[in-house]
Amino acid sequence: MITAEKNIKEDFLTVRELNERHDEVMRGVVKDAIVSMESGYGLLPARFSFLLMGSAGRREQSILSDQDHALLHDGTEEDTKYFLELGRRITAGLTENGYSLCEGRVMASEPRWCRTVDSMKEQVLDWVREGTWEGVRHALILFDARPLTGSGQGIREIKEALFQLLREDPETRERILSNTSFRMRRKNIFGQILTDQHGYFDFKETVLFPYVNSARTGAVLEGITAVSTLERMEELGYTFPSMQPAAPSFQDALAFRHKKCRTKKFYEEVHLVHAPSLDRGEKRKVKEWMNEGSRLMENIHSYYRHLERKRQQ
Repeated sequence: MITAEKNIKEDFLTVRELNERHDEVMRGVVKDAIVSMESGYGLLPARFSFLLMGSAGRREQSILSDQDHALLHDGTEEDTKYFLELGRRITAGLTENGYSLCEGRVMASEPRWCRTVDSMKEQVLDWVREGTWEGVRHALILFDARPLTGSGQGIREIKEALFQLLREDPETRERILSNTSFRMRRKNIFGQILTDQHGYFDFKETVLFPYVNSARTGAVLEGITAVSTLERMEELGYTFPSMQPAAPSFQDALAFRHKKCRTKKFYEEVHLVHAPSLDRGEKRKVKEWMNEGSRLMENIHSYYRHLERKRQQ
């Protein structure tokens, strides 16, 4: 088996190369889990897709990553028992390779995230119709999914069903906007970066996520199937001109995070940057990214809320 220790922890890797290595490791884990299942439980009862979500789905992982994945299969509900066990073995294999368990249990080892295509489609539509914060968040998590193995036809069908609901139901569109409107306070009144008592701040939460959430929100509401933030920004650039200059900024921010965090030893620390260690130019750049991400979120929400008001007139 390819191991994360041997093939990922290399200082010279670019962000793109790093995520390609992550994919390589995870494909090896899935392959080994299939061999293990078929030797003990018989051949796969149906075709399936193993989906990566979160930063893995968007190809934005750091040197260390947690698990965010799901499994869709074309079999019967009875076959789900087989695939749940497969999901458990994949999850265990990823853990052995250094991928931390997802705190929110968004993993194919969980019944919620291991389903037939029709069952998952029904669940996603129920999530957004019911409108709870957690349900809408789960639907948005799945929107970042891409197939690591399998055809990916199932997740495309699910996304198209979500797009159809959004086209028809203004309340669902409002739920998406409300779910993505939270903004973390990132600077104090003097413009200084807010940190914990040891001088660290979460770069992913405060710098990267405003870009990610802006692009995801726009993609969902525009019916864009691209998964990576950069690809979404490119397609959204026709509607939101501010997305075009923001795309290279986001790419630079990813590279900056990779540079600053690639020597971290634990996943809990991999997104933390020590503000006092940044030079003046780096601090200025971080603040510029924070401001730009905040403006993107404001532009996205203002545009769609204005659009909804016009539709209601």
